[in-house]
Amino acid sequence: MNQRESSISYIPELDGIRALAILLVMIYHTGIPIFKGGFIAVDIFFVLSGFLISSILIKEYDTKDKINLQYFYIKRILRLAPSLLILLTTIFIISYFRLFNQTEDNYRSILLTLFYSSNWVRAFNQFYMGILSHTWSLAIEEQFYILWPVVLIPLLKIRSRKKVVILLCILALSSWLLRIFLIFRGAPVERLYNGLDTRADALLTGCILAVIQSSEILKNSIKRGRICVRMIAVGALFCYFAVLFSISWRNLNNYYWLASVIQILTAFLILHSNSSESSPIKKILAFRPIVWIGSISYGLYLWHDPIYEIMRTCKFSQYSIATIGSLITFLIASLSYYLVEKPVLSLKRKLSRNTPDKELQEKILDEKEEFVKL
Repeated sequence: MNQRESSISYIPELDGIRALAILLVMIYHTGIPIFKGGFIAVDIFFVLSGFLISSILIKEYDTKDKINLQYFYIKRILRLAPSLLILLTTIFIISYFRLFNQTEDNYRSILLTLFYSSNWVRAFNQFYMGILSHTWSLAIEEQFYILWPVVLIPLLKIRSRKKVVILLCILALSSWLLRIFLIFRGAPVERLYNGLDTRADALLTGCILAVIQSSEILKNSIKRGRICVRMIAVGALFCYFAVLFSISWRNLNNYYWLASVIQILTAFLILHSNSSESSPIKKILAFRPIVWIGSISYGLYLWHDPIYEIMRTCKFSQYSIATIGSLITFLIASLSYYLVEKPVLSLKRKLSRNTPDKELQEKILDEKEEFVKL
């Protein structure tokens, strides 16, 4: 692999993929019936998250033969917590002054969201999360951030990365088989959709790709198969939009096979985006407005559904929500990015300079800070 393929320097096309995913989510949550398949964006996010986080952890391990877990967890908190706390505080104030319905339920949802447990609440139908229902995917990602480094470190001690890939493939396959088993046991769709264990294959698909790209695995095959990878990447985009108009999240075909197809196609799209090859797809994904949307995607995800839900309560039409609601979401997400997220990024840089392994941390920071905007 060349330098761009093997390093973890900033890749704008990955922000482009992030933009594609958040736009699919927002379209889906407007409630316009024709966009019933936008839920697949979550699988795209999961694969991308698994790839990005694993790439960073593997890079650090390969550089120093260990991973600073304290530093990793502090950075995750600084990246995710400030914007989320602002959202939860806003909802608390709105609820306190009874500016929105279901006040008592909102308090409970805030607490569950704060402890990143909303996915399990939804999975077992314990409580309706209401205005914070969308935080289930954030809970899954946070649970993954907590568990994955602990799992990855012993795996990286295995000298053969091929063996690591095989073990991860077994774990991903186990997640898929668990879904099938639960379907045959009559588990509700909510359990399949919201469980960390039943969605882990998406995250692990990204992890597998990161391990492959960190080693010599498939090096020659990737070089010889660039045209094939590009064609599959194109197929991924067509598949996303075909599903957007065709299938509901309650359809069991999602859990039998479609989710796996989306995950594999997303891995190929990431693989193509992370190559040095020029293509129309990469030019589209690297288009500045699209990259910018990707850079503010966390704020867009946090705010869009609460705003849409409030507008639904106020009897706005689905098309008003899609237009006016989305404009409001972009405005708030932009303010969040420039007034909260970027200043916190500066704090993270200061933290890096004050860590014991100063030289290593600054080297890794320069390579990765703009690479991971999770």
